[in-house]
Amino acid sequence: MKYLIISLFPFLFCLVIQSLRMKDASDSGINFSLRYNSILVGQLRDRDGNFKLSEIDISRDISNIDGNLTYGRGGGFDKTCRNCSINQRLILSCTCQRAIRGFKQTTLRTGAFIQNNDRNFEIRRK
Repeated sequence: MKYLIISLFPFLFCLVIQSLRMKDASDSGINFSLRYNSILVGQLRDRDGNFKLSEIDISRDISNIDGNLTYGRGGGFDKTCRNCSINQRLILSCTCQRAIRGFKQTTLRTGAFIQNNDRNFEIRRK
């Protein structure tokens, strides 16, 4: 029995790692885009390979702090940022207003906190 468990360990370890990887929406989705500067839209895949259209409002979880996109801190980036887009690695890119004057081009890797939960976008809360 002990040898069976030891021999199955690498297989089970790979399954656990694969299931954790599926949590990052950029690894398990396609066709990401933004609507209205703050609604993330994309097709998310389940473990069987089936896709479903999903969307989530990311404005309450991303803030603009002096021209820098930041996860958390009250949200509302969409009120002071413009020309936002998102790529297939879920990197959000915007031109955001600075505190004093002017605008700044900035990016945020949203795949670090946006995950695929059974073909639905979900934001990991701090």
